[in-house]
Amino acid sequence: AGKPVAFFFGTVTSAAPLAVYIDQKTTYPASMLLLTRTVSDYGLAVGDRVLLARVQGGGRYIILDKVGGEDT
Repeated sequence: AGKPVAFFFGTVTSAAPLAVYIDQKTTYPASMLLLTRTVSDYGLAVGDRVLLARVQGGGRYIILDKVGGEDT
């Protein structure tokens, strides 16, 4: 409706269980994250930068892919 989609960049802070840091106030735990097949196949490691999309209605986020290199 009012907010159909939003994109965020985050950094993986824990691989097992998965957690993604967005900003000083926001870290998403595994229970809020959905992975695409590509992300699942290649896995995530601490420090990886990722692109997330908010699922309509909020509360869940899809990790679309890794982004950039080690320095981004």
